[in-house]
Amino acid sequence: MLEQAGVECEAVPANLDEATEKARHRDPEAIATALSAGKVMEVSAKRPRDWVIGSDSVVSVDGRLFDKPRDRNQAAEHLSFYSGKEMRLTSAVALALAGTVEWSACDSATLKVRDLSDAFIEEYLDSEKYQFKERDWNSPGNIKDWITRINRIRKQNRALQMFTNLRFYHADNDAILFYGKMTPARDNIILVMVNLDPFRKQNSFVHVPIEEFGQMGSDEYQVHDLLNDARYIWRARQNYVELDPEIQPAHIFLVHRQ
Repeated sequence: MLEQAGVECEAVPANLDEATEKARHRDPEAIATALSAGKVMEVSAKRPRDWVIGSDSVVSVDGRLFDKPRDRNQAAEHLSFYSGKEMRLTSAVALALAGTVEWSACDSATLKVRDLSDAFIEEYLDSEKYQFKERDWNSPGNIKDWITRINRIRKQNRALQMFTNLRFYHADNDAILFYGKMTPARDNIILVMVNLDPFRKQNSFVHVPIEEFGQMGSDEYQVHDLLNDARYIWRARQNYVELDPEIQPAHIFLVHRQ
């Protein structure tokens, strides 16, 4: 979040005995506050000229505090205890400079857990959907290069780092998903087209919302595909795309207004 806000930062682990801190306090607010403050003070003492921010969270159900389960059996016991109850997440954050906490805050959120049957808990714990698995990221069919490119594109384009600017637009072919994101100043305009058919090439006319682009000298503009570095000159609203899942299943266009 700090990086997305343009704040230079560095992750520094805190050498804090959390078990000792938890033993000193009884309620979740005091524990979360003590842990967040302890972490920032420990790091700030080593980096007195830097602002240090840290946080911690505590999960509680019916007054009982929970840590991460040690193993599968304890995970099953935790889930069984959560069933039908209200789970409370208490989080605290602290900001320190020169070994002193200058600001802190603490708040809680609650989640009502639905009734969990023994059968569901067993399926949940045994299902690969909910587990981390060792993968061979170099095996045939991997998409690591695609993920790397997409992550780089997201980091380089501010429009993709915002949450409330997503807009969906019309494509004549329902197999083509067309959406975009723009900054308020329209200095970063991204258009995305995705082929939803994993087996066949799909094509479509897409209807570009040029009226949302801001001031333009003409109805002509360049779209730069950030996935493959191709560039095209488009005109007006209606333009043609063709996407082959075997070659490139999507376009991520950066719009350059003329």
